Amino acid sequence: MLESEEVVNQPYSHSKAGDAAMRKLHCEQQEVTEHLLACSFVFTLPPNACPSFKTPMVSHRWLLRFELSLATPTSGGKVASEQLVWTLPLVVFPPPN
Repeated sequence: MLESEEVVNQPYSHSKAGDAAMRKLHCEQQEVTEHLLACSFVFTLPPNACPSFKTPMVSHRWLLRFELSLATPTSGGKVASEQLVWTLPLVVFPPPN
């Protein structure tokens, strides 16, 4: 999943629980496989993508989130499932002039 995240820091946010974060999902790709040793994917940023930045008031960043699910058979014919979530921050620079 390709996501953007905007965080409004305290005391500028209206949230009483701390910093206010808003995430937006831009694209998602799913693949179901069996006995996979390697996989590839291609993603593109939207043409009007806001670059990454951080100020004392607000920050904006891009994230590439991987969610991997693994199912393994156990004794008794049942299936045990395990999920791995990995988030990779991306730095997006403004376009060159």
